Amino acid sequence: TVKWGTSTTNYNMFSENTTGSPEDWYNYERNNNASGLSYTARPYYWFGKVGLMYPSDFGYATTGHGSTYTREKCTKNLALYNNNSNCSNYSWLQYGNSTSNTSPGTKLAQWTMTAMQNKQSFMYIDDDGSFAGTAAKNNKEVRPVVYLKSSVERISGSGTYNDPIQIELNTEKKPSIFNTIITNANGNELVYDHGYRFVGEQPNNYVYVGQSNSNLFYRVIGIVDEEYDSDGNGTIDTSGPVVKMILQGTKSSVKWNDTNENTYVGSKVQDYILNTYLTNSTVQKYINKFLTVKWHLGSISSSYAIASSPATYYYMERNNAGSPSNPTLTSLVANVGLINPSDYLFSNDGGKDGSGNKINRNTCLSGNLSNWTCDTTGGTYEGGDSLYCTNNTWMYYNSSSLNCTNNSSSYTYWTMNPYPDDASRAYVVYYYGGVIQTNSATSSARIRPSIYLGPDEVISGGNGTYDSPYMVL
Repeated sequence: TVKWGTSTTNYNMFSENTTGSPEDWYNYERNNNASGLSYTARPYYWFGKVGLMYPSDFGYATTGHGSTYTREKCTKNLALYNNNSNCSNYSWLQYGNSTSNTSPGTKLAQWTMTAMQNKQSFMYIDDDGSFAGTAAKNNKEVRPVVYLKSSVERISGSGTYNDPIQIELNTEKKPSIFNTIITNANGNELVYDHGYRFVGEQPNNYVYVGQSNSNLFYRVIGIVDEEYDSDGNGTIDTSGPVVKMILQGTKSSVKWNDTNENTYVGSKVQDYILNTYLTNSTVQKYINKFLTVKWHLGSISSSYAIASSPATYYYMERNNAGSPSNPTLTSLVANVGLINPSDYLFSNDGGKDGSGNKINRNTCLSGNLSNWTCDTTGGTYEGGDSLYCTNNTWMYYNSSSLNCTNNSSSYTYWTMNPYPDDASRAYVVYYYGGVIQTNSATSSARIRPSIYLGPDEVISGGNGTYDSPYMVL
């Protein structure tokens, strides 16, 4: 299961001056979020086992032909494929078995993974090897593409058409947490919003990491892109999808600091994570499973926070200055931290308005967050601008028995981000309504540790429910 880019492109395929090289296309296919295009609603990547080739794949596959149209010349500009068969006819990806012909030498008109600049059209490779766009409703050949793990072993074969390479598949391997999350998510409990996020009141996202123990009982926030250490040497060297999680329950109530200073690094909150939670003997057994990642410490200004969307929070967490006393400290490399406010907000899946009418997720997330509240009355609504969104936000709950009419055992808990307008305050999730607000650094709040797991961590059992959590061994 891999991350496939579904980006749009704004290159003119028929202009030799603007088309670009396969490398240009490669970057566009993976990094263009459709900004400024006529249709921006589609995600620009997705996770799956089978997809299609990219235009850059076709471009890279040519050998070129002759002394003029060498491979070097052909791969400088893909527009040459539209104008010269010395480039297009010598890309082996032009040829294959079609639905109507079993010959491996058939020239195929085949879909690629890349969209055009509108919601109606996709790019394809025509049967003459040229690049073109056409309406999505039209028929073209579908040529599946897969990725294999580097651990597969070659058994036999020379790689020719008549003697293909055969590989060995280990059918005894357990499914990874990444595959399991994607495959087993029920209905609409997993949505795409700055990564794949679990949403709603009670999604099946419970996980034990290593063994059945309250210190290792987590819930999956989602599959998100982060920078992380891929080989365990303590250096951030990779960026990609990883599994973010939050402890199911809360730990001790701790002051952020004894003084009015809201920098996370050096705080009592960080000290608890490092010297109490991480030194627990049970946690120590499985600490090697916690990825070392880049955590985001950007501050969130009140002038934006209350009326802003989670996407704005997300941006500020990653791009704003740090705390007033240490504004250059905007990130931290560690294996355990706390959630960001945007994580909490993204976990919502709608609610009710002030009159009790059902509202969707977009209404909750685009409304004034100061109006978020919890339906503690079981049906008596305040009217006005109230938004009863907390009931359908699973990260509000830190006990399996909690709901908005029984929140006496719910706790205010810290997030990782400071408040820039007042060095004495940091952001929390408040117990009485689950609203993201600030709390005095000298006041106490609970701690819910957050961790990341690699996408290939193995699931050995469970179905993700509270009574049968996934088990990661």
